[in-house]
Amino acid sequence: MNKMTDYQKEKFYDIYKTSLGAILSRNEFAYGTGKEQAILDALKIANTSIAILTDGNSIKEPSAIMEDINNEWETIKEHLQ
Repeated sequence: MNKMTDYQKEKFYDIYKTSLGAILSRNEFAYGTGKEQAILDALKIANTSIAILTDGNSIKEPSAIMEDINNEWETIKEHLQ
C-alpha cells in the first residue's frame, strides 16, 4: 500500500484496534496463538481493509468495493495469510 492519507490512517487505526480486540478476546493463547501473532494478524486485516474500502479521503461506493473483492480475491487472500 502506498502512503496513506490522514483519513486512511484514521480508519486504519480504527480497524486495527477493533481487529486486535476481537482476536485477543478469543483468548486462544492457551492453544498456542501468541500475542505477537495477534498483532500481526490485526495489522494484515487493517492494511487489507484500508486498501479495499477506501479511495484516498473517502469510503468507496459499495459496488466498487464488491467489484474489487471479486476481481482481486486471490490477492486479498494472499495478503491475509
